[in-house]
Amino acid sequence: MVYICDGLYWGRLFSFIWSNYWFINCIIIYYALFYFVVDLITKHKYCIGWYLCGTSLTIAVITAFFVPKAEGSLFHTNWHYICHFSVMILGGITFKYFKGRKSIQNKKKDWIWLLFSFAAYFAIMKTGKGHTDWSYYLQLLCLIPLHLFCYYCFKVFSGNWCERLFVTNGLRWPFIVLSSLTLEIYIVQFVIITDRYNSLFPLSLVIVFTLITFVAYILRVASNLFVQFVSKEPWQWKNALKITC
Repeated sequence: MVYICDGLYWGRLFSFIWSNYWFINCIIIYYALFYFVVDLITKHKYCIGWYLCGTSLTIAVITAFFVPKAEGSLFHTNWHYICHFSVMILGGITFKYFKGRKSIQNKKKDWIWLLFSFAAYFAIMKTGKGHTDWSYYLQLLCLIPLHLFCYYCFKVFSGNWCERLFVTNGLRWPFIVLSSLTLEIYIVQFVIITDRYNSLFPLSLVIVFTLITFVAYILRVASNLFVQFVSKEPWQWKNALKITC
């Protein structure tokens, strides 16, 4: 009940603070709940995590039928505060399972499952999204490829090839910048995304993404300056301009 109330009630309460950024609201709620999940997974065998993940997934499926239908996607309703918690638990299980391993071996099947789950997710969404009849609930099947994609994405990008990439000068910086500015990019994208440059497609994609990244960096600098302003430590302009934390 706490889980459901957090999703449907507290999600709306936090929306008064960040009405356009439901994902941030969701993360705040999830971290509060996830603290207890981590404690259970750490103290006991990680198999308890699978029980919690399955329970969370079951609750998500059941509650989906009690949420008013949306004209677009089921994932665009308050239900999105509930349906993603099992993915977060899956992340905790995966971390505990692979913790302590120096490297994770990649196999061709990992790449195949990654690409298959990615394609399957959007294929299912295309079938159910935008309908209000029985096919509307076909979107629930997206939870399967969504979990598979997250798991195999972790495996693929935790491999030796990715470690070598991040120690290679010239190749690592684009990934470091994007990974460091993920939150800022999410926040500013709503303001930057526009159809003004559609006539320049596909160059428009590059233009818009460059603008988003640049504004995200400005937001990062502003955040760093604010932190230094309230801090008792002496000002360090280099730290304010840093992209990485």
